[in-house]
Amino acid sequence: GGGSGEPDIGRLRAIARFGFVDAGLRRRVWPVLLRSPVPAKSPRVASRRRGAAGGRSNADGDGRRRKAVSENRPPASAGGGDDGDETKEQEHKYAHVVERDVERSMFHFDVTKRLSDGERGRRRKQLKRVINRLFGTHKEDLNYIQGFHDICSVFLLVADDEELAYQLCKELAYKHIRDSLRPQLDTVVKALDLIFPLIERDDPELHAFLRRSQVQSVFTLSWVLTWFSHNLERFDDVCRVFDFLLASHPSMPVYLAVALILSVREELLALECEFSEIHGFFQTLSDLSASPKFRVEPLILSAAALFAKYSPHDMYKRHRVAFPADSPMVTATYEQIEQARVSYEDRRARFTFFMLAPALGVALTAIVFKII
Repeated sequence: GGGSGEPDIGRLRAIARFGFVDAGLRRRVWPVLLRSPVPAKSPRVASRRRGAAGGRSNADGDGRRRKAVSENRPPASAGGGDDGDETKEQEHKYAHVVERDVERSMFHFDVTKRLSDGERGRRRKQLKRVINRLFGTHKEDLNYIQGFHDICSVFLLVADDEELAYQLCKELAYKHIRDSLRPQLDTVVKALDLIFPLIERDDPELHAFLRRSQVQSVFTLSWVLTWFSHNLERFDDVCRVFDFLLASHPSMPVYLAVALILSVREELLALECEFSEIHGFFQTLSDLSASPKFRVEPLILSAAALFAKYSPHDMYKRHRVAFPADSPMVTATYEQIEQARVSYEDRRARFTFFMLAPALGVALTAIVFKII
C-alpha cells in the first residue's frame, strides 16, 4: 500500500496470522518479508507453472533428539562441485554432506511423495545447486548444518524457480537463522536456555516435573534448527509454519517449541518422571502429521500468546542470556530492517539487520524434528 507503491509490510505481517493460502501468493509475499531481491521473471513464470512440487500436485498448500550438539555440524572436507553441474565458485568444504542430505530429500512431504522418479531427480539437482551456490559463494560467512536442506526444500517447492529459491535461502541464512549457520552452535543453545524459564512462567507444575526428570532443553534443538519442517509431512502445514515464522521475531521458534511442550502436558504428567521416559516421549512426536490430535492453528495461537505475555528481551534480561551483537535475537523493532546492511566477518561481524515482527504476536506452528 501507500503512494510509493511499496508493499505495506506491517499489513502483510498481520495477514500472516491467517496464512497466505497458496504458493502463488507466497511467491510474491515471502520475498517481501525477507527483503529479498526478486528475479525479474520468477513471480510471473512460477505462477504459471502447475505447482510448486510439480507433477500431479501443487505445493500451494496441499497441503535424535540431537545426541550431542556437535552432531549437527558436519565435518569439513575439501570436496565440492556437483558432477559438472556447478562452477568452481560453488565449491565448499561441506559439499559431501550436502550431497548426502540431498540424496534423501524430496520424498518427505506429501506433495513430494507423489513425484515421479524423473521429477524427483530434477528437483534434487536444483536443490543441490541452490545449497552449493549459497555455501560456495558465502563460504567465509556461512557454515552448513545438517537439516538446512529441509528449509531450502520448502523454498524451492514454493518458489518453483531456482533463482528465487536461492535468494530466499540466502536472505534467511543471513537474517532469521544466522545463529544456526555459525561455526559453532553456542548461540542457538543459549536461545534454548529460555525453554524451561518460559515453561515455568506459564505452567510451574509441568516445569517442576520436567526438571525432576533431568531432561535438558537440547531435545528441542533440532526443532529450532530446521523450523520444524522435517517432521511435518503435510506441505500445507509446513507452509503455514513458514508464513508465521517469516513474519515473526527470530526467537519465535523457541516460543513455538514451548507451545508444543505445553500442548502435551497431560500426556507428560501421566508418565513416570524419569529421563528415558520423557526423552522417549518426545521422540514419539517426530511424526506430528500422523497424530490425529495435532493441529497447526492452536499451536500458532499458543505461541502468539506466550510471545505477547513474555517478550524475548525481557526473558533474556531476566535470565541473563547474552547474545553476540550480530545475533538476530537482539533485534527489537521492525525499523531495524529498513537500514539493513549486513557484513559478516567470522565472529567479529558487525550486524545492523534483523527481522522481527513487532508486537504482532504472530506465531508459528510446531513440529518435532529428528535428524537421521
